[in-house]
Amino acid sequence: MLISINLGYCLVAGIFATIVCTAVSGMVPVWMQVDPAVQELAGTYFFILYLPMLFRSASILFGTVLRAAGDTKTPMRVGIIVNCINIVLNFLLIYDTRTVSLLGLRFAIPGAGWGVTGAAAASALSYVWGGIHITWVLWRHPLVSPKGMSLKPDMSILRPCVKIAFPNMLQRFGTSLGYVVFAAMINSLGEVATAAHTIANTVESAFYIPAWATPLDRNSGMASRIDKPVTSWECPYIFLFGGTAADGSLIPGVTRGVINRFTFKPIY
Repeated sequence: MLISINLGYCLVAGIFATIVCTAVSGMVPVWMQVDPAVQELAGTYFFILYLPMLFRSASILFGTVLRAAGDTKTPMRVGIIVNCINIVLNFLLIYDTRTVSLLGLRFAIPGAGWGVTGAAAASALSYVWGGIHITWVLWRHPLVSPKGMSLKPDMSILRPCVKIAFPNMLQRFGTSLGYVVFAAMINSLGEVATAAHTIANTVESAFYIPAWATPLDRNSGMASRIDKPVTSWECPYIFLFGGTAADGSLIPGVTRGVINRFTFKPIY
């Protein structure tokens, strides 16, 4: 039942997010204090990027379901392939057809020459592929397939989920809104500050470690990590770089920490 509710939620949330995000796509560059000369192009970029919100929702939600069912490899593989598709399409859609030299050989590389629009289209197409593929995997899964299930919402399941998820939604909304305000302040300083800020954010995102947990229907016969105590760790170590010492000086080294390695204390 929970799986079918997840599918219904994906459809509703994905379509709603698509409508809202595409509707405000033209205003986002204005809110972020983007140079007026590129606001129209930036609005087009956001519009194209927001079009596949349904597929992006499917990737996030169905990937979480698969992880909760014990399949952590498929979402990882899908994510890797999505990034590879994005890179290849960026290479083909951004630049014009050109001649390159490699190992003494010269050959033509085709290109659409779409520029910024090509970058948005590449990302959008990769999101579409990722959403379709992970939906196909979920549909064929022997344990969590929603095939044949009713999409009618069960309030006895939804109420506790909403009780937990709604504050988290507000927290994420507040964080995202804060980012928009912060980005607007940076953009108002000029192109150099904007470029430096964008590069820093890209580098910083490489060190995010997401953690996912999805409660499962107790009648499904599967144990969720929320319901079942953790007795082993797949990745017990964390690595911290930098920080400040007690006297305020910077710490240049890398510190390795262990999370409940010997206590096996449940994390939920």
